[in-house]
Amino acid sequence: MNFTYSQPMKMYLKILSTFLLCTIIGFAGEKPHLPDGLRYKQIKKEIPRNFASVYRKAERSVKSGDLKTAETEYSEILKKDENFYAVWGLAWTLAKQKNIRNAKNEYLRALTLNDSCEAFLNDFSMFARYDFKSWGLVAQISTVIYKTTRTDEALYLLIESAKEFKCPEKCLEELSDLTNKYPDQPNAMVFYATYLMEMGRNADAVVVAKKASRLAEDPFHLKLLVYILTNNGYFVDAAKVCERLSEISPRSAHTYEAWGFLEYKQENYRNAELHYRKALNKNYNIPNLLMLARLNHFNLNNSKKAGYYCRSILQINPNSIDALYLLSEIARKLGNLDKALAFSQREIDLSPDKPHSFYYHGKLLYEKKEYEKAVSYLIKAVELNPEIRRYKLVLAKAYAGMGNVAKAKETYSDYLNESLNDLWKEEEMLKGESPIVQHP
Repeated sequence: MNFTYSQPMKMYLKILSTFLLCTIIGFAGEKPHLPDGLRYKQIKKEIPRNFASVYRKAERSVKSGDLKTAETEYSEILKKDENFYAVWGLAWTLAKQKNIRNAKNEYLRALTLNDSCEAFLNDFSMFARYDFKSWGLVAQISTVIYKTTRTDEALYLLIESAKEFKCPEKCLEELSDLTNKYPDQPNAMVFYATYLMEMGRNADAVVVAKKASRLAEDPFHLKLLVYILTNNGYFVDAAKVCERLSEISPRSAHTYEAWGFLEYKQENYRNAELHYRKALNKNYNIPNLLMLARLNHFNLNNSKKAGYYCRSILQINPNSIDALYLLSEIARKLGNLDKALAFSQREIDLSPDKPHSFYYHGKLLYEKKEYEKAVSYLIKAVELNPEIRRYKLVLAKAYAGMGNVAKAKETYSDYLNESLNDLWKEEEMLKGESPIVQHP
């Protein structure tokens, strides 16, 4: 299981990604249609009247799927007037016809004519990301978008694109530049601090987070700052941010989640549960349910309540691997290995590429002394991740349990001298992991 502080940002980015893809490039299978901001009804007051009929004709050509004719119409306009919308229209039609290099040149030409049209910038960014596939171009457009809008979406575009193009250090540089260019914009600092944490630069993240906490007003941003400060042990600073949250948005889910996380990391588990229950009343979602399940199972020893929250998760998402894992762990601790195995098998079916799922299932079978069955699952865990010694050790013990000592030695030569006193050591370590909390 991998519960990390960065999950709130990841969930938020996933929501933004879905929104942008739906609103900008449409749904797969639809006929091409002009992007928002380029349709005649939206631009008729911005274009010369003598070209109105040509713009309408180009739009009709797009609707009928005749992109080549639309390209010709926009080109005809540009022979007489270098109008921004005609250049954008030409760039878009070229892109849709997969004439990528010429489309890029026209998009850049349009950018010189208008660098503040948000709809155009969004369309250009999608072209740069999915058609031209250039980190440098995406970064250039993202900074222009941020200059125009100051919104989280521009920062999201940088981070998600850096993930796709595998250039996190370059993304870090861009975020740093934005914080320097716009020192009064807290969201750039919040994203920068969060990304620093993601990159393992905790001390730097704290410095930026403290600075951002003096400017931020958005409850979601403040909550992220609480996570950063709390995860690094700055509980007093985090508490001050929580107090600001309580002043700005006293009964919001963000505020309750921030207080809950702070109490959780200070091991005040009953207080943490109280805050997360209040958060759940404001935002009934899987992350809050999961956190309450984890608190009750790992920290408050209330299996009944933990199971209730897990089952509530499965009502929302029957394929929640986290809920299935916790239900398996609850059943195991209550001594019902058959029930634990049933939940564990469902987890494997849903995540056939996850080594821990096979390892966990194999350990359950090992505890039941069904060594031969255990071996088959543990072999799969080792195949999926041969670097983890613990997987090989338990596999060797399972071979020994079924009487195949030679195979046990071959798998883990020193297995006799390395004890397995705590078969469930990894599961106990999950007590110290950070919770998952989602931005709605």
